[in-house]
Order: sequence, then C-alpha cells, then structure tokens
Amino acid sequence: MLHSFDDHQTLPTAPARLPSPFENVPHPLGALAAEQLQSILRADSALEAALSTEGRMFAVLVVRTAAGDSQWLAGVSGVLPSMSSADLFVPPIPDPKRLEQVEAANQSALDKIEEQIEQALHAPHYLALIKEKAQKQRRFEDRLVYLSAQRELNRAERKCQRACKAGRS
Repeated sequence: MLHSFDDHQTLPTAPARLPSPFENVPHPLGALAAEQLQSILRADSALEAALSTEGRMFAVLVVRTAAGDSQWLAGVSGVLPSMSSADLFVPPIPDPKRLEQVEAANQSALDKIEEQIEQALHAPHYLALIKEKAQKQRRFEDRLVYLSAQRELNRAERKCQRACKAGRS
C-alpha cells in the first residue's frame, strides 16, 4: 500500500506544513506521486480497461515513514475490478449499511463486556477484597501515626538524656 518514489536522489524537499488541498498548484512531491500513479495505471491493462469505461477520482498522499523516507499512498473512488489494485490503493470505505451492521455487532459485544465488568465490580469476592484493602490501609496509616509519634518521643527522650548528661559534667 505504501509506495516508494522511483528516484530518492531527486526528491523535492517536503513542505514544513501540509499545503492546502484547494491550491491550484500541487506541491512537487504530490505531483511526482501522481505522475508515478498514472504510470502504474497505464501499465496495468486490466486497470486501464476498467478506467476507460467509468470515470474515477484518484488521490495521493505523501507521507514520511518512521525511517524518514518519503513515500506515498494512493486512493480511488469506488471499487476497481482488478485484483492488482488491492496492493495499489488504500482499502475503500465500507458500505454504510454494512458498516452499521458491524458497528451494531461490535456495540452488542461491548455491551456484554460492560455488563460483565459491572457484575465483577459487585461480586461478593471483589467487594470483600476492597473492604480488606481499606482495612489494611487504615491499619497501615494508624501504625504510621504511632511510629511517627514514637519517633518524636524517642527524640525528646534523647534530648533530655543529653541535657542531663551535660548538666552533670
């Protein structure tokens, strides 16, 4: 689906930001990708035959890969009959009715998962664990308060002992 440019040495510099698609003049990288797409389409007789009977709209999108290379994607309106187009173009947007069916099935599955989560959150074993955790947290905090107070008492006692020793000397 991602296509490399024919000659990486002569690639124009990528723009700092995406140019407006409404400009009359495409960026040189986009124009180069479109030219390469046209060459591919002309070389495929099955695609060329399909295109000669019906008009289609094509688009290219130049991208930078994680490795820093410039490559391009191609899109086409509608579905082309040739199997060779499967690797050439990004997949078509699904039929809206089919998409609704898939979304409904997915929503149903999500609703079941949500129900299972709700049941698990109210399960006696889970509630007992939450209660046990809260009790242990309170005991820990109580112990921390006790130890902090004990430390302060020990400090005061050591200070008093030092003062008593200093008074005897």
